[in-house]
Amino acid sequence: MAPGELRLQIDFRPPTGQKLDLRWGDPTQLMVSATPEALLREGAGTEVGLRRTLVVDPAVGDGVLHISVRAAACDGDPDTGEVPEHAACHLYQQDWGIPLVVRDGAADQLTLPLRAT
Repeated sequence: MAPGELRLQIDFRPPTGQKLDLRWGDPTQLMVSATPEALLREGAGTEVGLRRTLVVDPAVGDGVLHISVRAAACDGDPDTGEVPEHAACHLYQQDWGIPLVVRDGAADQLTLPLRAT
């Protein structure tokens, strides 16, 4: 990856018949850390959402990017798309340990799929 800003995007689409339930806020969570810890100047931590801008410190060198994501989707009414009050909800989660090699001119965006199977 390129030194400096790195745009991280998690692609998630709930399965047919389910939708993200936004009644109580964002039902997603993205956790990011690195080994060594100093590899990330900015962007480490846990927040809601599926996008994050990370800042990679080129002086640290290479390392491992640790990414964990969760998303909750609930069964929705097939006619209205609304989530019924007592709908069944499903938690989708994925963890990655991605070796990160810092090089000038490399990609500055990382897109990872969260599969809902």
